Amino acid sequence: MPLLFALIAAVHAARPDDLSPRLEPERAAGGLPALGAVVVRDGKPAALGVVGRTRANRDGRELPRNARWHLGEDTEALTATLLGILVDRGLLDWESTVGEVLGQAWPGADPGWDEATLEQLLHHSAGAPELIPAGLMLRLYSLEERGRDARPLLIERLLAEPPESRPGTRWAHSSAGYVLAAAMAEQRTGQSWEDLVRQELFEPLLMSRSGFGPPVQGKDPRGHRCRRGGRQLPVDISGAADLPAALAPAEGIHTPLDDWSRFAALHAGDGPWLLSPETLERLHTPIDLEGAPPYAAGWLVARDGTLTLSGSNGLWYASAWVAPGDGVAVLVTTNTDCGGAEALVDRLGGELLSEQRAVARRAAGRERRAMALRSPAEARAEYGITEEGGALIIPRSELPALLPELLVFYPRRSDVGWELLGYSTDLWPLWLAIDLPKGAILTRVGGLPVREEADLERLEELLYSADTVELEATDGEELLRWTLHMLGEAPAQRPRVSISSNMRELALELGVRWEDGTLHIPREVLAELRDGRPDRWHSGGEGLSICAARAPLHYLDLRDGVTLTQLDGEPLSPERLPELYRALASGDGLSLIDSDGHRIEVVLEGPPLDVPPGWAAGQGLISPLDTALWMPEEIDTLDTPAPGGALWQEVLDGLQVTGLRSGSLLDRAGLEDGDVLTHYDGRPLRSVGELSALAAELRLGGPITLSIQRGDRWVSVTWQRAL
Repeated sequence: MPLLFALIAAVHAARPDDLSPRLEPERAAGGLPALGAVVVRDGKPAALGVVGRTRANRDGRELPRNARWHLGEDTEALTATLLGILVDRGLLDWESTVGEVLGQAWPGADPGWDEATLEQLLHHSAGAPELIPAGLMLRLYSLEERGRDARPLLIERLLAEPPESRPGTRWAHSSAGYVLAAAMAEQRTGQSWEDLVRQELFEPLLMSRSGFGPPVQGKDPRGHRCRRGGRQLPVDISGAADLPAALAPAEGIHTPLDDWSRFAALHAGDGPWLLSPETLERLHTPIDLEGAPPYAAGWLVARDGTLTLSGSNGLWYASAWVAPGDGVAVLVTTNTDCGGAEALVDRLGGELLSEQRAVARRAAGRERRAMALRSPAEARAEYGITEEGGALIIPRSELPALLPELLVFYPRRSDVGWELLGYSTDLWPLWLAIDLPKGAILTRVGGLPVREEADLERLEELLYSADTVELEATDGEELLRWTLHMLGEAPAQRPRVSISSNMRELALELGVRWEDGTLHIPREVLAELRDGRPDRWHSGGEGLSICAARAPLHYLDLRDGVTLTQLDGEPLSPERLPELYRALASGDGLSLIDSDGHRIEVVLEGPPLDVPPGWAAGQGLISPLDTALWMPEEIDTLDTPAPGGALWQEVLDGLQVTGLRSGSLLDRAGLEDGDVLTHYDGRPLRSVGELSALAAELRLGGPITLSIQRGDRWVSVTWQRAL
């Protein structure tokens, strides 16, 4: 496995510049307990600073760079982005109405909501109330203090009353509208808003230290309530430290600055591509309504296209500034909303953005102009690339522009190559010119298979030195091939190219380090253990194979499809799975070996963590069922419009099969009606077209292991071609 490359990349990754000298005079002059800011350029933090203390009194502690801050109403941008992802998936539509989606679950809904659309809710023009009545707020607090979920009551009360204005006729900011939008997502997916945010935003954006409600760790800042005479009173973690959790879709997320920067990079155009370009543009397009501010879905939009959003829950204040045209974002936050805090934070954010836009524009050579390119034809014209006899002719003199100084992949290893989940804008010229789709799996470079990061680095070497470069990839449906003829002499000045994943940069920021052949991990970065959401594992003849890996396994660079064979020198069996997690949570260290013989030595630093009951019981092991044999003519049915003779629906977690009849082909192959196929051989199943790739591997003989979510259970079946 590529652990060595991960550690080399971590050692050489650039640490953001320190903004603290710029921030401390501002904090002191404004009388703020604490102040934090991050500058985002080219998809990653370029500068970051945190100054001040957790509390505005003697008990306050100095804040670390990875302290977590409450976003207040800036949460709206994250909820709107989540809804955009679901629209791209076809689970919702911008014109889906509240009545259409929620009417059956809440039959007492007023008919006036039948006209209110999802987009109007996100634009604050659906007629949702501006304020929640005080009596209802007290009721929400009371329910949550007793450990009950108050959001269903809030939704019921909101829908029981008609909209305050006819949908689409008046703009009025409404946190309640975002609660209703989140309820539409929950209704269509069957998952809570919190789980959807974790799955669709926190996990792919590697926002592993983000969460809900006020930040709770001792090193995190406390919010401050204003008192007479300008005194600021720190508020302990309790119900009084935040608005009711029922309102969380509008104002209930906390995050450290580096996590927040990855979300900002997405909207600046330099992050992983979680949204289609059309949906991203729609989220940034302001409402066209007389008397309304230029408000888009979670953002205010300036005339030059700059996105801004500021929010507070009364105890913190956060301000985001994003300039998509320049690939720059600035995020500023403080743990008070007293006095001139808002004005100071907004002014500082605007100043930093202006400075960083100037920096970006001064550095805007051919690489930055590439951001304006929208098609392979435009990219080829820009860089003098021509086509002859099915091959692309690339002037080698253009390589410094096509391969800028730092190339950052966001890859994930699969069984057949490297899946390009997204890539930084800096990579746009090369990949756009050859028309390599995002999400494709790069399988061969120069006739050799792509297995490790060194194979990806070979591509850069060949482009500079070889006359002809052959590339192969697959988009899940067909094999893609390119022949690149390199023309002319290589430039004398060759950029330094490094290839690394954002998980490794994140690990470095969190203090993971490599010393004397051992990986040292601060145990606090493994705190995700305590949320009880397990990885998924298959048991096999060699050990345990990972399927649907989550943190903390990602910090060990253990990805889907990796098989671990030994733990501390002994074979790793299903019975020892709880032992692995206990070692991560409370042991001093552990030693692992994968199926390729690579050894991972880990030292855990810091106080032990509690292990939730699910981990202790070995939850997460997928129960194996029977092996099904497929005849060649039966395999061919997986390539038909109704694969296997059944209906398939793309859902959040994979592919759901419906319409199975007793004795049918898929029934005999071990599937049941309603099964959701999530992975095969550790690789995610996202579209019906990927069943053709599965069929191609099955024709080679197999075996292929399918991971299946069956109700509240996880099972697996093995498919193999009959001899």
